Amino acid sequence: MTLPKKSLTQPPTNLKEAIDWVIRLKNDDAINDLAKALEQLLKHDGSDVAMKVLDKYRTVSKSVIKGLEDANKKQDPPTKPFYFAHTALHKLSLGLGPFPSGSAAISRERLEPWIFAVRTANLQKLIKTFAGGLEKFKSCILQGSNNSAYNSAPSWNNLTTIEKRECAAILLGIMPVVYIGLTYLYWQCEGTGGWDQESPSQDEGFKQFLKAFGYAENDLNKSKKGQEIATQLRSAFPSHLKNAYDTAKPKQPSNISPTYPAFLGKLQETAHWSPSLSTSHPLTSLYLLSYYFITNFLYTVQSTIPIPIHPPLSTSLDRPSNLKEAINWILRVTGKDGGGGQDGTNGLSDKVKELLDEVKGADTGLSPEEFEKIKEALGSSGSSTTGLISKLAADFSSSLGMIPV
Repeated sequence: MTLPKKSLTQPPTNLKEAIDWVIRLKNDDAINDLAKALEQLLKHDGSDVAMKVLDKYRTVSKSVIKGLEDANKKQDPPTKPFYFAHTALHKLSLGLGPFPSGSAAISRERLEPWIFAVRTANLQKLIKTFAGGLEKFKSCILQGSNNSAYNSAPSWNNLTTIEKRECAAILLGIMPVVYIGLTYLYWQCEGTGGWDQESPSQDEGFKQFLKAFGYAENDLNKSKKGQEIATQLRSAFPSHLKNAYDTAKPKQPSNISPTYPAFLGKLQETAHWSPSLSTSHPLTSLYLLSYYFITNFLYTVQSTIPIPIHPPLSTSLDRPSNLKEAINWILRVTGKDGGGGQDGTNGLSDKVKELLDEVKGADTGLSPEEFEKIKEALGSSGSSTTGLISKLAADFSSSLGMIPV
């Protein structure tokens, strides 16, 4: 169940809440003020916004990687029981290191048209069209009424000027979540070979995908087939989805990759701002504006905010509950208190070894043979470790690096 938010400055934590947040601000006064705040944020390049704190993760990553390198140099050959943990954590940290900052710097020349050509009037059109499209999507996948996470939040008029600027930063921050969630759903529901002829009641993966958005199962219209959802999404964002995705399956234009991550990469490399995008492509425009701005920001703003000293991870409340927290947990526990060193790495390595020795496949849901194969793969220092762990980290960095955490 979604807990009600007490303020519009409480950021959404999933796609459902992000949609609720945007729809809550759909009235003209809020849209006009939000557009002004967003333009001001973009013009000032965000240097006076709390997003500056994100830059500290790069420093943390460097410390962790150095600590892991030092720890690896002191290990015996791969026959050492917990050698695999050091190797795996080292490779994982190398992959996660650039993740919060994106995979490549965006040139200032590439960013400026999006910042200085996007004026308040265009932003108003973008946000209004965007909010209307989200309402259409929400009415399609839900049955009956659905409680918004922001129903009890004070109205826009009660916010201070600073809080309104915080909301502009929130809008930029949620765009990757909204864009990737909705466009990948469309990718799966349009054409053939996906969920086009399936409904959430017929396909468990389809249902779980929608639940991962943050919607309760009882609220979903589980009889809606993928094709119907694709049609509604096309109605909500007509030009964007028609131009970008309709030929994705089964006929593929030469300039669009058949895989979704590669499509995102192509979009980021080739898209350019034009004033017509403000009404025809609100979803793409806001997403690219967010991507270019935040990636450029993380590479150009040098933060002077000190790295905080975190308390030990000792209680169940400290367990990571999403991707952002999982990455931060790994970076924190492998470098003691964010400062590098091998104490955290040694402790985690020993614990992993103990767990592997204890469970022996009995408590894992795997057969003994399956468990031994996994243990053997994790314990090797060759390509298996790279395939299981470092490749995953590399995929995070290259395919999802545009998502701010």
